[in-house]
Amino acid sequence: MLATGRRGSNAGSMSAMPDDLLTPPRRSTALVPGHVARMVEKARGFPADIVVLDLEDSVPYADVEKRAARQAVTAALAAGGFAAREVSVRVNGPRTPWFADDVAAVLGAD
Repeated sequence: MLATGRRGSNAGSMSAMPDDLLTPPRRSTALVPGHVARMVEKARGFPADIVVLDLEDSVPYADVEKRAARQAVTAALAAGGFAAREVSVRVNGPRTPWFADDVAAVLGAD
């Protein structure tokens, strides 16, 4: 359980948590449109704490664009080489026609 979610005398106290459960501070996040190959490539060198490759709102609502973004993002994940401490993917919502394909592609992008 995270210390900030605890109630009682240690509520909000980070000292009550083991060091291996603490999340390092995140000061900067770079949200990168997944369908713009040039920006995905540039994101490799971003000094941000987190790079988020976006398959949702930044990508136009055309199936061809969503597919191209998914392919670009999974290729970028497989290639690696990001300077950011964390890289994540923002997928389309579960009520959209793209959700299942997004999740399957990201999970298979080892």
